[in-house]
Amino acid sequence: MTFSGGKSASDTADFINAILNGATAIVREVGSSNFLEINTNTFSTSGSLEIKGASTANGSFAFELDSEKTSGDPNKAFAVSGSAEPYDFAEADSLVVVIDNNIVDNTFNILMNFGGSITAATSTTIFSDSTLPNVFPTSDELVDFFVAFTSGANTTTEAIDTVADQTSNIFRYSFANVPTNFVDFAIGDLLKITGLADSENNGNFIVVAKGAQSMDVLNPNGVNASLQSGTGVISQRRQITAYNQLTGEMTVGSAFRATPSVSDPLIVIPSTIDNLVNYINNTKITSFTLKGTVEGVENYTKLQLASVSSGSDGFIQVTGGDANSKLNFDTDLVRGIQAYSDWVGLTKLVHRTIYGDDNDLTSFPGSGAAGITFQILAPTTKELQIELDVDLAEGVSIASIENEIKSAVSGYVNGLGVGDDVIIEEIRAAVIKITGIVDVRLNNPTDNITIADNELARVPDHNIVIG
Repeated sequence: MTFSGGKSASDTADFINAILNGATAIVREVGSSNFLEINTNTFSTSGSLEIKGASTANGSFAFELDSEKTSGDPNKAFAVSGSAEPYDFAEADSLVVVIDNNIVDNTFNILMNFGGSITAATSTTIFSDSTLPNVFPTSDELVDFFVAFTSGANTTTEAIDTVADQTSNIFRYSFANVPTNFVDFAIGDLLKITGLADSENNGNFIVVAKGAQSMDVLNPNGVNASLQSGTGVISQRRQITAYNQLTGEMTVGSAFRATPSVSDPLIVIPSTIDNLVNYINNTKITSFTLKGTVEGVENYTKLQLASVSSGSDGFIQVTGGDANSKLNFDTDLVRGIQAYSDWVGLTKLVHRTIYGDDNDLTSFPGSGAAGITFQILAPTTKELQIELDVDLAEGVSIASIENEIKSAVSGYVNGLGVGDDVIIEEIRAAVIKITGIVDVRLNNPTDNITIADNELARVPDHNIVIG
């Protein structure tokens, strides 16, 4: 990456984060000075980071060069997928995650496809859904996603009469007749099965093999069955190679069998780590990031989910969902480690600030006088209730932007430091930035909230009421 001079530490961190995958730059404030810090996103001890000696900008940063730094024991509750990218999610695949052991409030069912419909079509490789930019507003954000139609000319339907085990969890679904245009469908396409007597044989799958009048899929729950009368819908699936965030136009790398028609229903499906990180971070898709974080780790090949809660307050558990048959997260409950047990996080920073750090006396010279005993206490959390009304642009519903509003409010309040007052105009400013909101009125609080020097303002998402 090439840097421009004269930028602040915050601007530089933002620039790095827009380019760098697998690590995050932050600004560390020490006294009156701001320092740039880069951390690997991999919480496990396999995480590492190295600034190469060939770096020409290091004269400004003074990072230690050509020295690999590895992660210490983490105190975060986190989980890493057992499988690396790319991922083959089928229609309706979802991932179920519970954060902080709170099944009632913090269970997230993340659907791994987003639905839309055709609003214009140019050819078998170029077509548009003009509503997609409302959810995916960044240029080429959908590149490497798959797109498939759930009905229309790029699908075919036929009765299923037999299901047969082919070993290794592969099951063969045989059609009563050769499906129409069967020659145009292939391995990698979607197969949706309904109406079979054994529920284990129904579901959404990816085609792994094709016969003269049959298709094979991976179905760990399948059972042998004959004389059936179910239905199979096959949908062609193609990978997106270009996406226009202004019009919703998509270009695919290989042609569909027919130019789609206006109103044909479609789904877009993430396939890469970059796709998944952006998709799960999108509050119009899921509210997961109100309670958790998502990162690409292990050279940006695997998915890492974590609780935003620190230390032993944090829990995470992937409890199921068909998407986990592709991601292969461990389903055990994971709890974070108390920060002081590993001398990391805020406790480590406080200790270095008071007592100094012999390895970095420039940044941490120490401020505590000899013979003085320091008692370090956690701040008192002051839980807030935020109530607001919003005026919306025509065609925008509260339901469509509720997660974004809560994320904006909690992002401001929960980002405040110890003793920082809550400024209602800052809440309003954070919310009114959201596309589709015309005006914001704060009903509670109606005035700024003064926070004591030993208090920390926080707002849980269930305390944010939107009218």
